[in-house]
Amino acid sequence: MHSSFRLALTTVAVLSAISPSVVVAGEAEKAERIVITGSHIKRLDSETASPVYVIERKDIEASGAMSLSELLQLSPYNGAGGFNEALTTGFTPGTAAFDLRSFGPERTLVLVDGRRSPIYPFGAGGSGAFVDINAIPLFMIKRVEILLDGASALYGSDAVAGVVNIITYDEVDGQHANLRYAGSERGGGELVSGHWLGGVDFDSFRLVYGAGVFKREEHLGADSDFANSLVTPAFANLLGGAALDLRDFYSGEGSVYNIDTDTISHTSACPNQNIVDASDFGFNGTVCAYDWAAEQQLMPETTRGAASVGAYWSVGEINFAARYDSVIVDTTSYGSFISSTPTAQQLETINGEQVIYFRRLTDTGAPSIETESVTHRLTLSANGTFGDFDWNSAIYRVDNKVDETLANGWWLNSRVTEFRQAVANGDFDLRNPMDAATIAAYTQSFGHEGSSELNAFEWRMSGPVLDTERGPIWLATGVEARQESFYDRSDAAIINGDVFGYGSSGAEGDRDLAAAYIEVAVPFTDSLEVNLAGRYDQYSDFGDTFNPKVALRFEPIEQLLFRASWGTGFRAPGLHQLFTTLNTGSSGGLPFIQSGNTELGAEESSSLVAGFVVAPNSSFEFSVDAWKVDVENIITNLGATRIANLCIGVSDPDPICAGRVLNAGETFTAPDGTVYTATSTTINDSFLNLAGRDAKGVDVSTLVRVPDVFGGMLKFQLSVTGLLDFSEQPFPGVRYQDRSGQNGNPEFRGKLTITWDGYAVNHALISHYVGEWDVANTAGNAIFSVDPYVQVDYQVGFNLKGEHRVLFGIKNLADEQPPYSTTAWPFVNRTLYPTLGRSAYLEWNKTF
Repeated sequence: MHSSFRLALTTVAVLSAISPSVVVAGEAEKAERIVITGSHIKRLDSETASPVYVIERKDIEASGAMSLSELLQLSPYNGAGGFNEALTTGFTPGTAAFDLRSFGPERTLVLVDGRRSPIYPFGAGGSGAFVDINAIPLFMIKRVEILLDGASALYGSDAVAGVVNIITYDEVDGQHANLRYAGSERGGGELVSGHWLGGVDFDSFRLVYGAGVFKREEHLGADSDFANSLVTPAFANLLGGAALDLRDFYSGEGSVYNIDTDTISHTSACPNQNIVDASDFGFNGTVCAYDWAAEQQLMPETTRGAASVGAYWSVGEINFAARYDSVIVDTTSYGSFISSTPTAQQLETINGEQVIYFRRLTDTGAPSIETESVTHRLTLSANGTFGDFDWNSAIYRVDNKVDETLANGWWLNSRVTEFRQAVANGDFDLRNPMDAATIAAYTQSFGHEGSSELNAFEWRMSGPVLDTERGPIWLATGVEARQESFYDRSDAAIINGDVFGYGSSGAEGDRDLAAAYIEVAVPFTDSLEVNLAGRYDQYSDFGDTFNPKVALRFEPIEQLLFRASWGTGFRAPGLHQLFTTLNTGSSGGLPFIQSGNTELGAEESSSLVAGFVVAPNSSFEFSVDAWKVDVENIITNLGATRIANLCIGVSDPDPICAGRVLNAGETFTAPDGTVYTATSTTINDSFLNLAGRDAKGVDVSTLVRVPDVFGGMLKFQLSVTGLLDFSEQPFPGVRYQDRSGQNGNPEFRGKLTITWDGYAVNHALISHYVGEWDVANTAGNAIFSVDPYVQVDYQVGFNLKGEHRVLFGIKNLADEQPPYSTTAWPFVNRTLYPTLGRSAYLEWNKTF
């Protein structure tokens, strides 16, 4: 058993012995109305007409999560397009994004205290816009509100599938210290963290401050049964064939090909498990295969530091606030580049026979990327009252600066050529390991940097405008102005594609926008209220848009609420999609180009939600909501192959072919002014408004409170979402294809939380469910099925004398292995399933 488990179990035993017995009942939870995301009208006596999933601070603590991405990963509402720091490939190592309803992170609006954050300067997959939720420290979060409804009429762009509003502390009583240690049973991913959160109050002035550190070691494939090798017997059963073997022909130990006998043999240094029959590669003999899985990261090494300070004071009837937050995230990752090290061959004569010795140059180590992401957030705000109206005004700036260094093991393409020539000339013996001087002579580091900034001003007011016999008519209105800018810049070698095994990205642009909105809540009867909202947005790039929303609240009796809403939404073109610089490539021997497109229009959507809430008393709540979201004009690339099939050699080409094929001599101008001249038939695969995506489903939730159970409060909370339909259209004129239950979109997801809160001891048992789904091909035909996944987490807390509190928890109590769901390493979907296995944590808290 791993040392962290022994330490934690011993501590729990001691605490159980010294902790005082439960002698009084836990105080029943008090119903508290709060201003919920989904309306700008400030009323404490009424919930909005849209469903909101709220994760309170007690829920955050009971989850055992150490980051916002970890908290949300197993949420019932996390979609296939989300990702976390486990995905170290591409240009965004160490980051995380949340995806509501599988519409993509760029169609889920992320707010912090109701205000926007800038996009991460490097796009997911090169061009996907997202807000890095790992840049929001968990210890500063008071609660998380997830609006499960489109809300562009209230918040503008990106609120297509819904809104995640992260509410941070603006008031803290006393001083709170926290330390935590966590480790997995198999090893890897060891974590140490601590934070201090405090506040002081001087009548009309208060100060809130906090600081925290977080360090997690890397988690490797070697620490996992399912990802420690590129040979995967499981797929023999799934696919009805032989075991899947993704090992490479070139290994670091090398192999020898005898030209005269036409046979291959492995070297004596080859590990037995990597000696492979060469017939798998089309040769005679045996070869030493390269199995890099054990060395690859399932999770990178990450260090985070955060600090926050907020000052709040009053002058007469006006309240002022100044808040500054800073987060630094350092990540060391290998990405998928561990398999991209160069190879070389050496021609020799041994015992009169010609042989070729070949191997991979693993001497240089895994190509690593060191990333430092720094986020600063400064907010100045004021609020007060004017008659019966509340008003609020704020100016804020948020910037995210990322410095990325391709640190170790990287080669220029030209240096690879030079090294191979040195081997051919006999200047270097490939059988000898490369010494430090040789490695330093041939490898070097490269720089990649980005920055994203958001400057904004907002003003809003709300209050009753007219009293009627059925109650007041409420009004909210406001204006907003923003300026957004970003850049993604690299060393010339990266831009020119000269770094071996690494791609290139580049973009730079900005835009301005202004918006105004209004919201009215009208009581038509004592039980029926109609909420009308509309927002006008004017962008400096694509133009303007107006989006309305109408919502109904019908409460025939106090214990029953019917609700419904309909509205339109939009997503402004992503800055990467507008301003990405020119990239070139080849597909099937046909050259293609990709670039941003400054002529893009906005994506457009509509959403419909209808349901009811039953709450006969304070001990029971039950809700059902059916929802539907449709999006069209989705910005995407068609793909060079598809464009060639649609547009080349076709007598009646599709209308989308206009400008998609460049003949020899024709030119294309990228957003940065770069002019490309085609020397032969070339595909233009730049971004277009093309795709469509529709989805519908149902959300069910229930909450049961049972007071005075063994002297404490017992609570059951269940949330389930069902995906009834998820259809996609790649471009106009092609039929929609149902993808529900396929490719990372399970038809059902759920979460059950059982807690018992006593005076001195608290227990929490949380069960997460991810339903089965099929891996399907492009035609929608299932290749194999992915099993359901159930993870059970447990936590016990002890309230000790002197305001001490100790928590012990086990995540993935049954050590459930994520199901095999992809034929690429690590063979599991890291968006949907954690990979750490059973892990334990021990946490100490002290209030001063």
